[in-house]
Amino acid sequence: MNTIRIHIFGHSGDAYDATQCNEDIKNGDILLIPDEQVVGLADTWPVAVTDEAGHLHTLKGSFETYVHEFGKNAGQRVFTDEQINLARALARGLGYP
Repeated sequence: MNTIRIHIFGHSGDAYDATQCNEDIKNGDILLIPDEQVVGLADTWPVAVTDEAGHLHTLKGSFETYVHEFGKNAGQRVFTDEQINLARALARGLGYP
């Protein structure tokens, strides 16, 4: 089992940028931006699990069916159930829609 870490940011733009260059942030880690009421999951294209996305992406479909489209992981799920459920639980616990 991999550790899912929570990274806290003051702005969603900073969170997005950090997913692109900070090697400490792994795919599926949680991005928390309290000032914007945003909770997201780290990826090459980080996505929000909250209604508010800030500078993060939103999904048109379901997190459970979101798969890599290109590269060596093509066709594999981007996020695990554990990552999705933890991010959603954090958002609910904080009262974020």
